[in-house]
Amino acid sequence: MLRRLSVLILFFATFASALAQSNLYLFRPLNWEEKAYSHLAQDSLAHSSIWPQKTNALDYKTEYSLVKPYDYSGNSKVLNWLLNAGMYHSFIRVEDQDYSLQINPLFHLQLGRAGNSNTYYNARGVQVEGRIGSKFYYQGTFIEQQARFADYLHEYYRDKRSTMGWVMHRTMDNGDFDFPYSVGQIAYEPSKHFTFSLGHGNHFFGDGYRSIFLSDHTAPYGFFRIETQFWKLKYINLYGLMNDINPLHASPGGIYAQKFLSAHYLSWDVTDKLSLQIFESFVQGSDTTGEAQGFDWNFANPIILYRAIEANRGFRIGNTMLGFGASYKLSPKLQFYGQLAIDDFQLAALQQISEGHWLNFFGTQLGIKSVEPFDLKGLFLLAEFNQARPFTYQHRSTFTNYEHQGLPLAHPWETNFREFLIRFFYKYDRWEVALNANYGFRGLDTAGLNFGNDIRRSYDDRPPFELGYFLGGPLRENLFHSQVSLAYILNPVTNLRAEVSYTYRNQQFADQSTTVTHWFNIGIRTAIHWGYQDVF
Repeated sequence: MLRRLSVLILFFATFASALAQSNLYLFRPLNWEEKAYSHLAQDSLAHSSIWPQKTNALDYKTEYSLVKPYDYSGNSKVLNWLLNAGMYHSFIRVEDQDYSLQINPLFHLQLGRAGNSNTYYNARGVQVEGRIGSKFYYQGTFIEQQARFADYLHEYYRDKRSTMGWVMHRTMDNGDFDFPYSVGQIAYEPSKHFTFSLGHGNHFFGDGYRSIFLSDHTAPYGFFRIETQFWKLKYINLYGLMNDINPLHASPGGIYAQKFLSAHYLSWDVTDKLSLQIFESFVQGSDTTGEAQGFDWNFANPIILYRAIEANRGFRIGNTMLGFGASYKLSPKLQFYGQLAIDDFQLAALQQISEGHWLNFFGTQLGIKSVEPFDLKGLFLLAEFNQARPFTYQHRSTFTNYEHQGLPLAHPWETNFREFLIRFFYKYDRWEVALNANYGFRGLDTAGLNFGNDIRRSYDDRPPFELGYFLGGPLRENLFHSQVSLAYILNPVTNLRAEVSYTYRNQQFADQSTTVTHWFNIGIRTAIHWGYQDVF
């Protein structure tokens, strides 16, 4: 029901000047690094770990100071409108005290070369957003797209059965992917303290590039969200309707089984420098019976801890996870941050963690980010470490594991991994340069046994011993992935850009064989998408 409702009115905020005037939500955009300027430059942290983010909490001055509207007396009104629609504002924009409407065409035309194969990306769509009155907002995107990617992404998408982490794809006769995309949201803000939103999309909790709590890598899902803000607190209640695409759980008609997510996220800006966060989630589908069950409304309680409910309802009813986060501004433009996710904890097993006890499923993150380091205006730097022990995010079945539609809800590398990454972003006038580099490893199962490396497997189906489950074991794959891009912003309103990029990827398998990818791309696009290509 949520999905049927939400596809009618859709989300994804545009980058319009009218957007800054109304209080819409901005889902984490492609160039989210630029948004970090507003958070680190402000006196307050402004709950920067929560996406979608209200646009009135962001500073758009740096984006729009670059461009001035065309208004040449020698031009006709039609020509001035065409010039401004292409380079300054939304294609169609209607603004009044009682309503607003912005409509923008979207397209992505890209050609590339990966090894001996040609690649391409062809997308056409439309983006709509606006408000009715001062308390009701709507936003959305429809896109039709086809693509051929580098071989490593093709293999990943075929395995996950979902292209770009957006939608279940259709494979065309020539092996290319056809994947429509439609997402949306409606929001109601009765007061400055409460916002209610209903839609189809995804969310992100964290200050870094990755999140080990809840990430936007996964496919969009139907959701209902309550945001409460007062004093120095912001509290999120998130309820999601998801799919289990395990063919063993599908109905006779081929309909995927449903699973449900309920999450709480509390952000407390203790001071102007220190912020603390608490996260908890509950995933329910079926566990003991092996058959899909309806949502247990005990877990709709917006306040009580899920562990307390689980103790009363039975520990096999679903999968709970607890998380703690923190960030600290060492200076107005330098911030440290971190996360700890606890999927399972047992004190006795913790004493044997050096021997590889299978229990205690932890994920950790540490990072640092800086805007304008060395007093260089327009520069953003980030360095981050992420790790998850074996069996983290697994559960007894795919009904209750931490994934949706075959894709992990947290880190794209799933479980049993360690990752180091850096991000470099520099903007000058209309030019942008970005560099992303990742190095890490993950463990692989062997001999058909479950050593905690595939979140789709049940941790009850592990070998009959308690010890010997180590990070990166029993087989290890290494990955180095880097991408550099140069873009010229044609229209900052819609993020229309001409862009060229180069990707270098080196993957070393457990047998010491290596696959190297060189991927060149050039194209023009309205870049609103946030898609991860640094996947394992």
